[in-house]
Amino acid sequence: METAAQARIDDEINRLLSSVHDLRTRRNTFSPIARLPTETLASIFVLCAYDYHNNRHSVAFGVPSWVNISYVCRRWRDVALNYPTLWTYLFVASKRWTDVLLARSRQAPLKLRAALEHQTFDVWPNFAEKVLNQAERVQELCLSFPRRYAEMVFSRLSSHAPLMQILKISVYNGFVPGSPPESPWALFNGDMPSLRKLELRGCQIQWNSFALKGLTTLSLHKVPEPCRPSVEEFHALLSCMQELIYLHLDGVLQSARSFFGSVVFDASQKVTLPHLSRFLICAPSSTIYALLSLVTIPLKTELRLTCDSELEYDSSGCLVDYSPLYPLLAQRFTIQESQVLAVPTIRSLVITTAPMAFSVILGVSERDWDHMLDTDRYMQWGYNIPLKVVVTFGISTMKLRDRVISNICSSIPLSGVRSVLVDCPPFSPSFWKKALGPLQELRYIKLIGGYMPNLASVLSPTLDYHAEDEGEPAGQGSHQIFAPALEELELLCIVFSTGFEADPWLRCGTLRRLCDALADRKEEGRALGRFTMTRCCVDESDEQKLSDVVGEFQWDGDFSPDLRDPYWLDEMDRERWSDDEDES
Repeated sequence: METAAQARIDDEINRLLSSVHDLRTRRNTFSPIARLPTETLASIFVLCAYDYHNNRHSVAFGVPSWVNISYVCRRWRDVALNYPTLWTYLFVASKRWTDVLLARSRQAPLKLRAALEHQTFDVWPNFAEKVLNQAERVQELCLSFPRRYAEMVFSRLSSHAPLMQILKISVYNGFVPGSPPESPWALFNGDMPSLRKLELRGCQIQWNSFALKGLTTLSLHKVPEPCRPSVEEFHALLSCMQELIYLHLDGVLQSARSFFGSVVFDASQKVTLPHLSRFLICAPSSTIYALLSLVTIPLKTELRLTCDSELEYDSSGCLVDYSPLYPLLAQRFTIQESQVLAVPTIRSLVITTAPMAFSVILGVSERDWDHMLDTDRYMQWGYNIPLKVVVTFGISTMKLRDRVISNICSSIPLSGVRSVLVDCPPFSPSFWKKALGPLQELRYIKLIGGYMPNLASVLSPTLDYHAEDEGEPAGQGSHQIFAPALEELELLCIVFSTGFEADPWLRCGTLRRLCDALADRKEEGRALGRFTMTRCCVDESDEQKLSDVVGEFQWDGDFSPDLRDPYWLDEMDRERWSDDEDES
């Protein structure tokens, strides 16, 4: 049993500990961080919670690390607990923590970002009941979950949400074709008057239930086919979105193959989006044509178009071309004299090719290849890239591919282009003549990978663009000099044929022909200032000849042995090229 003397000692210990605690608290007030005003300290705490909240890797179940700031010291805890905004960054955790967050946040607008997985769904029903019963307080809601939980989640999103500004929902594991169609949901009964950003992936939504008048960002991805709106229906939705700044549509709209023949629109029916800054659409080619013909967007809007083949054939059995796209792009980039100062000039052109796809990219900055060649279309915003067009084909046909590329390039006014990069360059001289012939300010060409195209036929000022390749009698083609201002040519990992006549199916150029063409340009007073070859096949005699016909010749002395063999393409590639030559 404790004696009175022991009790007095305990009291003395507690008194001394309290004094030590007070002394330590007073001492801490002299540290720099303790001198921060309460408002500043609270703002720092909110930034910690905001950063965690917006980190896509920090949406797992459990209490986030930023909560530890409320356990550092007495002052920090007092500041944290008395700042409701800090506790509006909700997280899915235990029932106790849900009650704590709602109590500490008081009546401040709520924000929730969560990835609902197996362990999360153990607490989700209780969490959703408590939080979404206060849907009128929710300002931001970002959820991702597998499709098997869709009904459970969407059934909770039925109350009105007057403060909702950001809504992001991602349903993954895909829609299984042939499965019974799901009923589309009306999120929050469409009652979100403050909504500014809407991002949906894999969702089946009642599109006509939304009031989207104030929307600034609309990002829709992979809508299940049974719920995809037609171009006409989406056109009606756009008519009320006059404030849109960002518009991303990836696998959202139905094919519009019958659109142009069934509906006639005049200019007065076009939807004008005066503030649109970024417009991305990945859809069947006919859908892109139809949508572009129905909207009017500013000249400074950045465009990203991915046209998917619809495997349409004409009466002769050939793939239908992409001719509806050409006038739309021509109209888009044809600038009136009064608009010249308001729109930056296109200075760079990048073309990348593959057997079943290609891309055409326009840039404002010269030789800004890193950003222009970025394969992630979402990482190319804000780098002065006004247009990127990607076209995919249902079958591999290089002749069609080259024709579409050259038609796109020739339809767009590119007179100001000074630098061109071509990845896996096409062989045909007609491609170079039509695609790059009009570029009178072209100063720099870079070719990457594959065989050397028959570029000599257009580089030489004494040749007639190799007119016989066009089916024209020799001497009847254009005598215009190709790229008269050309100053520099760069080749990277390019293979030259050992003999042009020996490989007619390949139709690639020899180093001898290229050297002769450069010599012709020199005689005409249009010699190249620099010619650079990296990892290309060059011997000593070639090196000396090239040094004589250009101002400066650079070669790294290296080449890739597996690229020397001009027969590295497989038999399928040979047959494909043979078929293309037979067609021509």
